[in-house]
Parts: sequence; structure tokens; C-alpha cells
Amino acid sequence: MQAESRILKLDNHLINQIAAGEVVENPASALKEIIENSIDAECTHLSIDLEAGGKTLIRVADNGKGLIENDLPLVFERHATSKIQSLQDLENNFHLGFRGEALAAISSVSQIEFATRHHQSLHGSSIDANGQITSKAMNVGTTVTIKDLFFNTVARQKYLKTDSTEYKKCLQVITSYMLAHPQIGFRVTHNSKLIYKLEPQDVLDRIAAVKGEQFADQLVKVNYLDEQIKLSGFICKPQAAVAKMPIQQIFVNKRPINAKNFNHAILQSYGSWLFSPNKPQFILYFEIDPKTVDMNIHPRKLEAKFFLESKIYGILRQVVKKTLESHSLTPSVAKSDSLAKFVPGFQPETNTESQISYPSTSNSEYRVYSNHQSHGLQNFGLVSKPHQSIPRQSFSQQKHPEYIEMDNAPISINQPVPNAELIENPHSENDLRAICQIKNSYIIAEGKDDIFIVDQHAAHERVWYEILKNNANSKQPQSQPLLVSESFNLDLSHLETLNKCKDTLAKLGFEFTVSDNQITVKAVPTKLNKIGIQELFTNILEDIEQNHEFSNLNELEDIVINYTACRTAIKFGQSLQLSEMQKLLDDMQAISHKKYTCPHGRPALIKLGMRDLEKLFKRIH
Repeated sequence: MQAESRILKLDNHLINQIAAGEVVENPASALKEIIENSIDAECTHLSIDLEAGGKTLIRVADNGKGLIENDLPLVFERHATSKIQSLQDLENNFHLGFRGEALAAISSVSQIEFATRHHQSLHGSSIDANGQITSKAMNVGTTVTIKDLFFNTVARQKYLKTDSTEYKKCLQVITSYMLAHPQIGFRVTHNSKLIYKLEPQDVLDRIAAVKGEQFADQLVKVNYLDEQIKLSGFICKPQAAVAKMPIQQIFVNKRPINAKNFNHAILQSYGSWLFSPNKPQFILYFEIDPKTVDMNIHPRKLEAKFFLESKIYGILRQVVKKTLESHSLTPSVAKSDSLAKFVPGFQPETNTESQISYPSTSNSEYRVYSNHQSHGLQNFGLVSKPHQSIPRQSFSQQKHPEYIEMDNAPISINQPVPNAELIENPHSENDLRAICQIKNSYIIAEGKDDIFIVDQHAAHERVWYEILKNNANSKQPQSQPLLVSESFNLDLSHLETLNKCKDTLAKLGFEFTVSDNQITVKAVPTKLNKIGIQELFTNILEDIEQNHEFSNLNELEDIVINYTACRTAIKFGQSLQLSEMQKLLDDMQAISHKKYTCPHGRPALIKLGMRDLEKLFKRIH
């Protein structure tokens, strides 16, 4: 008796339903595929209607080129596409959709109608899931109507979330393509309620319309260009960073993608501008030769493989860092809603710069000095005029910095970007004069046109960080021998940690030897000789053990420098003489950038302008 054959060829309908499991996960994924087809058709306006979060209705109408009637029988066929015909086309593809799978998959799990009118046709035509073609009066373009998604696959329906949750997912898809294609107008409704009505507009205006004016006002423009990569877009000022649900969007050739590695590069670029656990916000656009990026690695094309990934990573780190350094980032008290705490009835300005918490003034102790001498601080970048909010004017009318250009040589993340000068340098000159100390913690200083409140520990921590960082980057670190070497014992865990970071400590200017469980310190970085050596070493090693997650030696070096700076800085609550306050302000003068935060990202300095004081006291309006 012959055995029964067990291998069967599946019918096309079942094949399409299986493919739908990969391509169509929920209403949002179906909506994404239809939007991409409309954009590929070179539309200038998109109308999107949803009902029940897209479960019962998804309708996308565009004014693109449309199809001729003879093409309709192939619309719901698998691997039928007008976008590629050869491997060369695939490698040079700029289209968002190209596999020819989406409509076939969607048609197998929904009631679908595809109506279209070619721009050279007098009337339109439509086809349903059964292949029935009829004539239709309609405008030029295409309208895809999807009803009752997963009506014939009950198991898939059970995995759908509530209408509200599915609607949010759809909205995320829609807003992503709104940002990726600001040249396209969008009209969006949900349950017959108008949600968006946007005309074609410039990038920044579109960001403001989608993400809000307040978010757009916190952005700094980024530009970079070479023969292989063009980068444009916006990063947020550090004070606009958030701990939860940051806006982080990257578009590659006008396609939204998930790129965690690039997100990490941007986070690393902010470094000590951010206070953990805050994360930067950004909207960035890459234009890359399609031959160097593979969009065909994910069923829904949400991820990509970059052949220039290491170069892009390095470019992001350096360009973002250079952009931040070129802007004045001092937080301004004047823009805070907290001013309302000072004056009853005070109405804060819109477009909030930052939310500053004010220390209580009850029972505050002030130590005021007289007979001040003026101290010149010619290059104190942090006391410049605040970076102006980007106006809601036409984006093309704004003055942009030139692109950062570099050659095609491979770039290291630790190597400066060649020719990476930005035209804009908003730092201005100011004279700072120490006035008093509050609660032995904050220094009040007077500038040319503003008043500054300085966190003495954070400011001194920044000064020490820069000193130690310069030592680490120097071929000959500046050390100061101790008059008497200091020896002390370390436990086994500390000795193991010390072995990991001994080279880094040596780069900072520490000289020591280790014998068994005893360490002998012979020299320390210059200016560091007035501290408890044993306490410093023990604290640094304990800090490193608690924060041991570092992926390379550069990160370890930064951890050691951060903790050393923190342990050696002036303490919060430490009484200072006026000369010591002024010395701290003078030391900050020598730092070329990032003076407004400590290495951990806490604000070191905030500003209150004289004009804002006059507004508070109702002298001006």
C-alpha cells in the first residue's frame, strides 16, 4: 500500500492570509501600507477616515497619479508591483512600498474596495476583493476602503485591543508620515470627527502642527552633508529632555524607522548636558544612497540595515555635540511658569523654555558683601542672550547654518568632524560679579544685563570635570607629587575595580603603586593635593562598582572623571568667602562650552534678565 502524500501546495487565498499575519498585524499596519502606496503615487493631499480605531473602517483617498483600468485585475495579486522589475531596481529603490504583498494580504482578511482614476482617464474604476470591476465617477487619484478587518479570522480579531488603543496606534502611523512628508497635506477624521487638517507646509511648521508649538520652540537645527549622507532636522535643547515617552524619530529617505543604535549615539552626544533619567528629543532626516541601506530586512519595513552604520553613528555623535556647543543653552527663569509664585496675578509667557523650581525664601540666610571689584569675563559663553525661539514663519525664510561638510574618510566617534564649524555662535560677552551666597549653597552674581543664580557645587564640579578631562586628553598629564606618599589598604572588590580603571586614573594624573592589598599614592592631579586621598580613592571605586555598566574604555574614563569631579568639588552647604565665589566664577570663564550643567546634567546656572525683573515689578508691560 502506497503511503499518502503529506506535502500539499497551499491555495493562494490561504497563502495571502498567512502573509497577512506578517504584514497586517492590526489596523495601524494596514493603514501604513495604504499610506505608503499613496505617497509613492506622488500625491499632494491625503484624506484618511477611521472608525472604531480602524477596526470597522479605514479609508485613504489621495490625489496621486492613479491606475488605468487594465491594471486593476493585478491589484490584489501577490508580488504584483509597478515599482521594481529587476534586482537593480530593488537596490536603487526610493519607493516606500515595493514587494507587492500588502494589498493581497489585506484583501484576504477584510472587505476591501480599490477605486482609482488615472490622470489621463475620463472616469474611474473600482475592484473589490472578489475581483469585480465597475466604473466609478471620482476625482483623479486612488481611494482604498477597508471594512471589518479580520472579519474572517476570528482568532486575529481577539488579539486586537480596544478602539482607543488601536486608534492611538493608527495616529502614531499617521503623524509619522505627516512629519516625514510635510509637502503633503493631510485631512484625518475618526468616527466622523475632524482630527487634523493640514496643508502642505515647511518642516518646522509641520513639527509645530503635529507635536505642538512648545516642543517646536525648544528645537535646534542640525545640518550635515557629504557625498554619501545628508542629515537635517532638529534636536531639542537639553532643558526640553524628558524621562518618559521622548519624541525620538528618525527618517531615512522619508521613511520612519526604528534605529536604536542611532538613538544611543544621540544620547551619548548629549553627555553631561542631560540629567539622568532624562532622554533627548529629536526629529532627524537622513538622505542616503539606497544602495547603502537595506530596507528589506523587516516584514513591515520598520528597521533597516546600514552598510555605513559606523560612519553614521560617528557623524551623529559629533554633529549633535557640535550643534549643542554652538548654542547658548543657559536656562532662563524668565520663561518659567514658576514666576507666578512671586507675583499674584502674574501671567507667564507662552512657549515655556524650562520649568525651574525655586528654593524657598523663608528664613533664608544672606551674606552680602560690599566694595566689589569688577572682574572681566570676556568669553563666558553661558551668560549670553538666550537662544531665541524659532518663529512660526516660513521655514524657507529662516536663516540656517551651513551644512557641515567632511570628506569620505572613515570617522571615529572620538575623532573631531573635519570642517565641522557652524556659522552661528550666539555666545556673548558679559562681566560677572559675585554678590552674595544663599544658604551656603547658591551664589548670586550680577552680569552685564542679567542676574545669575549659580549652584556652587554643580559649577565647581563642571570646572573640575574640564580640568580632569584636559588631563586625560593630554600626552603628559599634570601631576603634583605628594610631600609624603600616602598608603592604605583596599578590600578585594576595590582592588579588582582599581585594576580595571588604573590606566584611566594614571591618565588623569594619579601616580600610585599596588602591592598585595595595599595602594601607595605618590602624586595626584595638579590642584588636588588638599583633599583626603584615601577617602577620595575609596569613594571613586565604590561609585564605579555601583555604576559598572560601561561598554568601552572611553565610557569608563568618563565615569571616573565624573565621580572624581563630584568628590572633589565645593560641597552644597559649604560656606564661601566672596573671593572664593569670584574665583569660582573666574574659573568658569576658562571653559569653552557646557558651563550651565554639572557633568551629571544638573543645572549649574540660571538667568533672570533685568527686563524680566521690571516686568515682575510692573515697571514695564
